[in-house]
Amino acid sequence: MSVEKFQRPIVAPSFTPEPSTTSLANLATGTDGQIPIAATGGPTCYQSLSGDITVTKFGVTTVGAKKVVAAKMNVFLDSQVQGTGNPQNVAHGLGVVPAIVLVVPTDGGTVAYGVHTSTNVVFTGTVSDHFDVVALA
Repeated sequence: MSVEKFQRPIVAPSFTPEPSTTSLANLATGTDGQIPIAATGGPTCYQSLSGDITVTKFGVTTVGAKKVVAAKMNVFLDSQVQGTGNPQNVAHGLGVVPAIVLVVPTDGGTVAYGVHTSTNVVFTGTVSDHFDVVALA
């Protein structure tokens, strides 16, 4: 008799990991689009993202269609700010440095952006020209 006849085939157990019981050694059981999530003092496990963001098995993230809406943003708009030719501070009230600032000349003119702060949009606009100031946080 040969030894091969007595060997059992190796079969990996299959199971669905539970967030409270999955250890680092079992992370290979995740599925496409899941990411490992670590908990302080607890186990690390694969989880799918929920909400407005999805992720592919290649790590590409996508924000869902119509998920970024005004209700989820802090928006500031000041219309027809008159340029002075010097750096101007326009109080935005967002409480943080805006992620996006757009200063649009409405009757010609040029804009030079300054360093924005958690209280002000800073720009220099052509003397006497008017500008719409938009800031998003």
